[in-house]
Amino acid sequence: MSEDATSLVYKEALSRIEDRMPGTRIVFYQGFLDPSNPLRKREQAEAPAADAARATEVDAEEGVGRPQACASCGAPTYTETCSFCRLKERVRKARSLRAVGGSR
Repeated sequence: MSEDATSLVYKEALSRIEDRMPGTRIVFYQGFLDPSNPLRKREQAEAPAADAARATEVDAEEGVGRPQACASCGAPTYTETCSFCRLKERVRKARSLRAVGGSR
């Protein structure tokens, strides 16, 4: 959402087209989702190679197979504890360290 983000330029252009030709935005979106879109076919053809290269990294970080319940909250996760609970734990530790450091 920075001032120089190109997505804002595209959004404004699409809004201007929509103002002059109502329905353009939904047609554009439906075309994007259309499985016969040649751009999606090329993306899908390239995806397996990229996924295979990345699979080893993901396997090491998150594990493989079916998701299991988070040990802390029960949400589905591929690790013992979900990323949200790990983040909460990091925040809790940082706060406790600040509390200890601030009392000196």
